[in-house]
Amino acid sequence: MSKSISALISKLDELISVLSTIDKELSNLQAKLYDEMRKIDGLSEKEILDAIDIIATKHDMLRVFFNLPNELKKRYILRMIGHDS
Repeated sequence: MSKSISALISKLDELISVLSTIDKELSNLQAKLYDEMRKIDGLSEKEILDAIDIIATKHDMLRVFFNLPNELKKRYILRMIGHDS
């Protein structure tokens, strides 16, 4: 039984480590988000802030944004906030 508990503790430690790494990655991306959006020509402060309100809390969208080529980021943001024509 003590071997089972030790194995479980080891697995929990691994899980905590993975979750900690993911949390650090997301925090790093969130910290870079405003500066990255400011690099995009033609976005107003309101559009940037509206997008940040959405993307900073939707982790999949945050990762997608940072992996898009620069030429698609503006369209992605405008579509996200409902300003895509």
